[in-house]
Amino acid sequence: MKEPFQSMARSILLLLLAAPLCAQDISLHLGLEAGVPLTKPVNNEALARFPPITQQTNERPPFAAGPTVELRVGSQFGVEVDGLYRPVRFQTQQNVPQITIFRSTRASSLELPVLAKYRFNGEKRRASAEVGFIVYDRLWGTTNSRSILHYQGDRETNVIVHYQPPPSGSSPSLVVGAGVEFAAGSFRWGPKLRYTRWIDDPVRKKNQWDLFVGITYQAKRLHRFNSRVRITTVGQPLED
Repeated sequence: MKEPFQSMARSILLLLLAAPLCAQDISLHLGLEAGVPLTKPVNNEALARFPPITQQTNERPPFAAGPTVELRVGSQFGVEVDGLYRPVRFQTQQNVPQITIFRSTRASSLELPVLAKYRFNGEKRRASAEVGFIVYDRLWGTTNSRSILHYQGDRETNVIVHYQPPPSGSSPSLVVGAGVEFAAGSFRWGPKLRYTRWIDDPVRKKNQWDLFVGITYQAKRLHRFNSRVRITTVGQPLED
């Protein structure tokens, strides 16, 4: 279970934001991230669950996308939560005596990273860096298994089963990224390169690279912290 590590991730992100809270605006930003995965999502060893595998096809997802929510503290710091979906497709062929089995898996991947973000100084164009953890992930779908029974005159059978791989371990996966952000009124957009290091996961490819383009807008200004301290006495306020 990842609960202790999720709590640790939240604590680290809160500590990162605690220092710059004074005299900073806090605003809520909503948006969308979409991009192209640069690597295949499943490692080849996970495809060979039913040896002997004579042929396998591991497809790179055509896209990855999902909503993003960010709580910005001032103009440089922020905490971002994404909900990323990507399709997963792979096929295998298994040859055993008198039988040939073709398996085609169509699955969905869901990833929820929580990231601490830092933006470098700039006006309409700013470089940014991010680091965080995957606090939740899920991989599910269906596998279509078509068998050719050679000993019965090449009779074919077709079975569809639920695909649910073994769950990942308790260690949270690391996420780091860097990009450029452009400003246009209340909107912010820009490309970013993100790396995910899957830890203790028996199915996913350990080194995952994605190229995203994100766009957000300021949905609400929540609060403004003021570093000035106001002291009141009976009948008259005093400021220091």
